[in-house]
Amino acid sequence: MSAMHSDRQSRHSSGGEPGQAWRALAIIAAILAIEACVVGWFFGGWLLTSPGKKIAAIALVGMVGGMWSHIAQHRAEYRSARVSWPLIAGQLLSFAGVFAALGMLTNGSPRLALDDWRATLAIALPAAACAACSLTAIAPRRALAQSLVGLAALSTALAVVAWNIGNLTEGFWNYTGDTTIRLVEFLLRPFAGGPIVRPEPFIIGTDAFRVRIAPGCSGFHGIGLITALLVGYLWWFRGLHRFPQSLLLLPVGIALVWLANVVRITSLILVGIWISPAIAVDGFHSTAGWIAFLTVGLGIIWTASRMPFFTLTQAPPIDATEDTAPLAVDHRAIAAGVDVEYPANTPAVACLLPFLALTAVTVPIAEELFFRGFVIRRCIAEDTESVPEGQFSWFSFLASSAAFGFLHGDAWLAGIVAGMLFAAALYGRRRLCDAVVAHATTNALLSGYVLATGSWSQWG
Repeated sequence: MSAMHSDRQSRHSSGGEPGQAWRALAIIAAILAIEACVVGWFFGGWLLTSPGKKIAAIALVGMVGGMWSHIAQHRAEYRSARVSWPLIAGQLLSFAGVFAALGMLTNGSPRLALDDWRATLAIALPAAACAACSLTAIAPRRALAQSLVGLAALSTALAVVAWNIGNLTEGFWNYTGDTTIRLVEFLLRPFAGGPIVRPEPFIIGTDAFRVRIAPGCSGFHGIGLITALLVGYLWWFRGLHRFPQSLLLLPVGIALVWLANVVRITSLILVGIWISPAIAVDGFHSTAGWIAFLTVGLGIIWTASRMPFFTLTQAPPIDATEDTAPLAVDHRAIAAGVDVEYPANTPAVACLLPFLALTAVTVPIAEELFFRGFVIRRCIAEDTESVPEGQFSWFSFLASSAAFGFLHGDAWLAGIVAGMLFAAALYGRRRLCDAVVAHATTNALLSGYVLATGSWSQWG
């Protein structure tokens, strides 16, 4: 392998043959497209029933996005890369192994479930070999091949963790469930307006309204999200942080998001008691988790960036008069369109105003900073700071919109369309604040629709 890559690198340095631009990448792309069609034709129906199909799609978008920016960074080398026919042959043989494994799983005897470790191994080994051969075949030198294979391995590891999220949630709940319920009971007593009842270990509330707390409410998802957010934050801004003390932000974030989950469950029950069970179960239940996560995550980042114990220098103050302060403009634009007198006329709606404000403001700011502020630029180049705000490319536009859509679960198609529209708002004047305002306006209109029709589940 080393000799082969050295030979390919030396041939690349000589300038390559004319008329062969992107030949290696084009051949692999064509082979992968044909193989995808073959798998879809024979096993598409079976694969679409897999509970992990959305997770796999998100992982694939992330991997393709990383590859795209990696190739763009080394464009000249990849443009002139030569085809390695031995690696192409290895890729085809590995795909034959993947095809055989899928055939065994769908038609073999005994029939194996996809979550069986033997089935996972039967597919994982030839699939890993197929991916390694594909990525190595397009890389002009060993270091770039290692980067691509490492990126694929990382994406696969994240997909495996996501695949087993249910088991991890169940295990976490077994250890923390009783403590969570006890804290919820403690917080409920002063506000419930009646005796707290617990007919079963994980059922809690009053005679008027009670809920069963499932493992999915354990807080594990929030812990996973806050960990990913803080790890990314510490990595991307590692030059500004003091280590090892900044690593303390991870356990602090985990503890705070778990406590925020306790508050979320308590609030859910109080909404069901005071306002409406339908709002509590269909609307508040799903959206409150995002509010808790965003509040804790953004709060930790904001606080840590202003504490010399964690950071080398404090962040400079934002001048609201400059175009470089989009969030200040956003707050003014959003506030200018809010009429607080009309909804305050209804007592129940008035109780929900803080919640509506957070949904209409906090969520759009956080999501747009990530998807249109970071992801859309990360899909263009690894150094996101080098990409001007609002720079367009078809791949970054489609990839960021798809990732945004898949984040919204069963409403993924509407989410993709919305993501495209928010990106279009960004491209119009190349200002992130326009995407935030578009997103906030959409959420505000959705909140108005929910209040007018009582379709509380649409908040999810």
